Amino acid sequence: MVHTEDHNDDLDRLLADHAIVLFDGVCNLCNTSVNFIIDHDPDGYF
Repeated sequence: MVHTEDHNDDLDRLLADHAIVLFDGVCNLCNTSVNFIIDHDPDGYF
């Protein structure tokens, strides 16, 4: 089981190096935007 403090530390490290994009996956605008981000993010920031 992961302790809350350890989990928060892991999340903080992840967010320090990466951004998170949330989308609903329903509309073409969302899907196209996410595909664009993935295609143009060779460093894996998102």
